[in-house]
Amino acid sequence: MPLTEYTIKLALSNFYTDKLSMGLQYDAGVKLTTTSGKLNAPKNVTVRVLTPTLAKVYWMPPNNLNCVAVNYEVHWLLEETVIFPNSTRKITYYRNVEHIEQLKRTADGKFFTTTQSLQSGQKYLIYVRVYPTNYSNLFTDSTNESIYMYSKPNNLTLSEASINGINISWIPSVNLENYTLEYKNDAMSEWQEATNISMISNKVTYCIENLLPRTLYNFRLILRYPEHMEDFIWPPDGGFTFNTKESIEITAMQYYQPLIVSIVVNFVIYACYFYYSYRRRKESNKQVLSSINELATSNEMPENVQLNELYAPRLEHDLDEFALTIIEKKQIIEMKFLGSGQFGKVFQGILKDFEGSDTTHVAIKMLPEITSSQEKKNFLEEAKLMSDFRHEHVLRLLGICVDKDSPWLILELMEVDLLKYLRESRTLQPSDSHALRLQDLLAMCEDVARGCCYLEEQHFVHRDLACRNCLISVKNRENPIVKISDFGLARDIYESDYYRMEGGTPLPIRWMAPESLMEGIFTSQSDVWAFGVVMWEITSLGQKPYAHIQNCHIRNHVCAGNKLLKPLNCPQILFELMLSCWNAVKKRPKFKLCLKNIEILKVDIEDAMLISEIPDISEHVQIVI
Repeated sequence: MPLTEYTIKLALSNFYTDKLSMGLQYDAGVKLTTTSGKLNAPKNVTVRVLTPTLAKVYWMPPNNLNCVAVNYEVHWLLEETVIFPNSTRKITYYRNVEHIEQLKRTADGKFFTTTQSLQSGQKYLIYVRVYPTNYSNLFTDSTNESIYMYSKPNNLTLSEASINGINISWIPSVNLENYTLEYKNDAMSEWQEATNISMISNKVTYCIENLLPRTLYNFRLILRYPEHMEDFIWPPDGGFTFNTKESIEITAMQYYQPLIVSIVVNFVIYACYFYYSYRRRKESNKQVLSSINELATSNEMPENVQLNELYAPRLEHDLDEFALTIIEKKQIIEMKFLGSGQFGKVFQGILKDFEGSDTTHVAIKMLPEITSSQEKKNFLEEAKLMSDFRHEHVLRLLGICVDKDSPWLILELMEVDLLKYLRESRTLQPSDSHALRLQDLLAMCEDVARGCCYLEEQHFVHRDLACRNCLISVKNRENPIVKISDFGLARDIYESDYYRMEGGTPLPIRWMAPESLMEGIFTSQSDVWAFGVVMWEITSLGQKPYAHIQNCHIRNHVCAGNKLLKPLNCPQILFELMLSCWNAVKKRPKFKLCLKNIEILKVDIEDAMLISEIPDISEHVQIVI
């Protein structure tokens, strides 16, 4: 038996002792103790979720220790399941371990510990390990207990901002016991509690008043969960930030300017100069605003096409709230013509004194010299929609320049569109160091997916996802970045990719989902369909979808259930993701799941050379009966 004391004695016998029937004579003996043995498993393991990142583990010690002292460890596994069409993949991350330095017990004798740094909304498998001190290889594990962590709290949403007030909306989680909103600015030493609260349905609205104008305020939530008596601060990194608006009241100095002209002449000269400059900028802003405010009724689609109202762009903001950067024409130097078409001209230029940089290389988009008022509205609508986008994989609008009555869009400068880059790469031999490889194609898919995730979070429906509308920063394999754009100028360069259905606006029918083709419905799920075609374009090195079918037959062909076949350079798992993007609307994955699958595939699959001579696989289709 382990950890048991035994006494060992020695006795001798021989021929004479046996003949004389003499009893055995034992010595004093030696006492020996066996070493520790393998332990019984901890019993009655239970786990209680406390907060989105904390959980408490309880267990009873083994019935029989079989040793002098033991150590305990709590192990947990993060488990995720990624589902592809016709297959399931289970991904288990590395085990996390917590060594219990000091044991704590409840009143009924259970040991317990609190595990920290868990991920919200995830499933965990937790078990307790016991082993003799100094004998960690003789461990015994309890059975696994599975838990689901609370989802992270919802984000705060800015409902309205004024000069002296901010309205914040928030939807509480169902598992909260109490919650409080706090706020402060940099000049305040203590957090202040928001007490003016109203609730409609399950949405809470906080009205914070008596704030300073044009001031940045931090907001955070103090949450209390039923099983945890301490405050849970969300978010933990400092909070959400929102600005109050700038005051438009006339200052006392401006009001009494006529009285002090005779006293401080120099001051009046400078004041008049700056006031004149301010008025000039304000009048320019008013012209842009008046054009933008008219955009709410504009529509690029035919009359029989209706946008999903949930995703329709909202244009009711004023220019200050819209934060549209106005760039002076004198800041733009060394313009170089790049190209033109029906939808405008594009120049390469250098922008002076922008965001702390002496010079910035930019792309400048202009309207044709003869432009209708409707085309100007559409042009400004593009600026309005792009102005709020701030993401590494979405092309950034740097600002707008007003030249007389014709606005210019000032954009990030990218080297080439993705479709042209893919098609040019076909001419390279696989052994060429500049030739694309499989991991390069997956990285392009990942970049586009990240941009699409961002647009989906912004409730923005792109409606024209395609490689021609993606730009790449540099034409090399070192550090290329793919960004989503939507210039309209792609229609000039790739005019054959657009088709007028029933005399309406040209539409990218080869990339459109069946519900868009038949009913004119555009949502994030129709963008997912187009993203599947984008992945097909990337892995086919820029081939044209359904190249053998005329535009007038595309709608019937797609709505009949026909799908593109797998490109030769496309891994089977990635093609299964494409097929899931081409499912019925409700069965298509979200962009977040698409991104996760691509990330996992990049890690799991080995890099490989691409097939240099690719037959025109777009001449073959898969017919679904």
